[in-house]
Amino acid sequence: MAFANVLADGTLNVGASSDQVADSNISHTANSGVYCFTDLPFLPSNAVVAGDNSFGNNDTLASISIDNATPREGLAGCPDGATLRVRTLDLNGVAGTTSGPYNPLLVDHRFVIWIRGDRQ
Repeated sequence: MAFANVLADGTLNVGASSDQVADSNISHTANSGVYCFTDLPFLPSNAVVAGDNSFGNNDTLASISIDNATPREGLAGCPDGATLRVRTLDLNGVAGTTSGPYNPLLVDHRFVIWIRGDRQ
């Protein structure tokens, strides 16, 4: 079992994360809103993610996909071997604001993730 508070740039808030997830487990391309998890010390069986609504980011929607199939099916936008993918969507398309029309876009945002799995 692991948990992590992931910053918008794809790095960990170390003081708010378990030692089962490291920066090296997360890949992220700036301005993509997509975060991929690879080489975790366990195979994820389920996970929950929530947007970290710090700093005025009150309209963040985070979603997760798990690939624990044998053989792996792949997660779009992630490198081969990724077992988890988080996408962060901003409901008006602009980080840090809650006003404006509904215009959902993938935007880099902080999130919190809880992962359960079995050691490999």
